Amino acid sequence: MNGVLARRCAAGVVATCCGACSRGPTVTVRWAGLDTASVSLPARATWCAPGGPLVLIAESNDTGFGMVLYPADRLVPGSYPVTGAGTKVPRGAAAVRWPGKSAMNDYSAIEGTITLERAGAQVSGALEANATTPGTPGTLRVTARFAGLPVASGGADCGARGGVD
Repeated sequence: MNGVLARRCAAGVVATCCGACSRGPTVTVRWAGLDTASVSLPARATWCAPGGPLVLIAESNDTGFGMVLYPADRLVPGSYPVTGAGTKVPRGAAAVRWPGKSAMNDYSAIEGTITLERAGAQVSGALEANATTPGTPGTLRVTARFAGLPVASGGADCGARGGVD
């Protein structure tokens, strides 16, 4: 192979690798309990203004993670309690799902904390929570980490509200 062709091949390999490395914003999710795994999923965040919530969705094929953060009035850095149900604000909620051997595994957080480190045009933070699923004994420990995730305003992730009250 001549030098020019070799340099072109090398440049093509580097461009291909760099393209794969820069696949956009992600959330890293880990769970441990009856099943243990770690995944990095493409993610998006949406602020359903005015007043929230912040909706974060990370998914690839049948594996997904969702988090909703209900601030008191505006999104600010801090700790938000994760609750299984309720209407008290501020609070958060989260869920994770992945394909099992014979069925989908769907777990919802029942207690924990969302720590929002950065809020604004981008959000960064973490989740630590215990999660359960109906019909399965015990809990699953779920952690998630996101950094520099761009925040869109309104849209389909806001449900029927569409970001407008």
